[in-house]
Amino acid sequence: MNKLQEIIDAKKSEVEELHRSYDKGIRAESTPLRPSFRDALTGGGFLKLIAEVKRSSPSMGNINPAADPVETARVYSENGASAVSVLTDRKYFGGSWEFLRNIAAVSGLPLLCKDFIIDPIQIDLARAYGASAVLLITEALPGSELARLYRHTEECGLDALVEAHLPENIERAAALGAPVIGINNRDLTTFELDTEYALKYAGMIPADRIRLALSGVETADDARKFARAGFDGILVGTSLMRAKNPASAVRELSGIGRV
Repeated sequence: MNKLQEIIDAKKSEVEELHRSYDKGIRAESTPLRPSFRDALTGGGFLKLIAEVKRSSPSMGNINPAADPVETARVYSENGASAVSVLTDRKYFGGSWEFLRNIAAVSGLPLLCKDFIIDPIQIDLARAYGASAVLLITEALPGSELARLYRHTEECGLDALVEAHLPENIERAAALGAPVIGINNRDLTTFELDTEYALKYAGMIPADRIRLALSGVETADDARKFARAGFDGILVGTSLMRAKNPASAVRELSGIGRV
């Protein structure tokens, strides 16, 4: 079965529950805006690190299921990360909306709400719980759905990281006008990983956009490859969550000079 479709089918049930639980209680506009995700990825002449809080994943299983999300984000914040990505998907990634809210209460870095977003209520909740940006996955948002949710993200005052894998979806992300575009090295329909994949298609992202490489980056040498290819940043989760010394691992991947 298409693994992405399996996740999206489960997400539809979760969204129905969000509407029952949160519709009348969300007051996104009353939450102060966080630091800009987009600005944090701009300038400086070095590759930016988006460090991810992720306890598990469908491809890796349990990564660090006992990790304290707040403590993990603190380590990221104090050791050079430019932004923190927080998984809010519970079933497949061991995340939680409460993780986002608790991290927002203590971290001054921009926060990316990482989820499979298919409905505006998820964007509203991300804003209310302290996100600076949300992830929009082109492969999960066919037709006009991508543009509809992108507009809602802007209306909420949030940035969007628009993710794509297939070349035609990189084109969709670019045509949308999204300032921040990420190429996922992982095919979400199969969860197969090609660590060189984003390098092949970097040129499809317009030069005036922020280019991010997602998935499969583990070492400083990996990061340098993407820096040399013209990427502005990398998103790293699994290797940081498994590191024996997370602080050192973050420092190793932060501040790598662009060539």
